Amino acid sequence: MDILKHKLLSEVYNVIDNATVGTHNFKKVRRNFLKRLVKDILDLKLDLKSFSFFNNDHLHKLVAYWHAQNNSVSTIRNKRSIIVWFLKELGSDISLDTAKELGLKKLKLPKD
Repeated sequence: MDILKHKLLSEVYNVIDNATVGTHNFKKVRRNFLKRLVKDILDLKLDLKSFSFFNNDHLHKLVAYWHAQNNSVSTIRNKRSIIVWFLKELGSDISLDTAKELGLKKLKLPKD
């Protein structure tokens, strides 16, 4: 597992270190989330040797895992958007399910 963890984290650091988009604080948010994503992938024992092979099945399992951890819909939507950004930066052309397709609907709050 240590080799897989190192490989996934090196992909994360390679993208993060070369990213020029976003404020310093948001770069930290992305970095922390992506490190946590690697941990979640290892905890779930997903069959993922590289983020280049990330697909919708992995995303669905992660969303179910985050729901089980009582993450809010907005938090999961934010996590999904960081994954999409990360995969684009890696050069992946995978089309992940949208938040709506994942059943992550925004809450409609009444306006005052």
